Amino acid sequence: MGMQRKNIIVISDDLNTGRSVAFILEAAQFEISLVSRLKEFAEVMSRSQQSENPPAVLVIDLEMPGITEAGWLSAFDQFKDQVPILAINGYPLNGNPLAKRFRKLDGYLEKPFDARLLLSQIRRLTANGKRRRNSRSANPV
Repeated sequence: MGMQRKNIIVISDDLNTGRSVAFILEAAQFEISLVSRLKEFAEVMSRSQQSENPPAVLVIDLEMPGITEAGWLSAFDQFKDQVPILAINGYPLNGNPLAKRFRKLDGYLEKPFDARLLLSQIRRLTANGKRRRNSRSANPV
C-alpha cells in the first residue's frame, strides 16, 4: 500500500489563486480541498479532522474579502495550534496590516510566487508538523 497523500486545505475566493495553488500541490501528490466560504471551511475541517487524513497545512489567501473578520479569525484560532498556516498575499509581510491580524503564521508567500517556493514551504510545514518552527523561517509574525 502506498503512502497516504498529505491533506492541504486552500482557502481563497480568487479562482486563479486557488486553482493555481491547487494545481501545483496536486501535481506534487498532495490531496487538496479548495474552499472559499467560512461555512465550507468549517465543514471541511470537521470532516477531515475526523478522517484518517487530517489537514497537514492551511493555505490562506489574505486578500480574500472578509478573511480578517471575526468569524474567520476565530475559525483559524480554533485550529492554529493543530495545523500550520501558510499565508499568501500580494504585499510584503513587513508592515502588512492583514498579516498582523493573525496571531501566528507558519509561513508567508508574496504573490506572484514561484511554484518551487510554494512547494518548499509546504514540504517544510508538512515535515515539521504542528507549530514546530524552523529557525530560518521567513516568518517573523
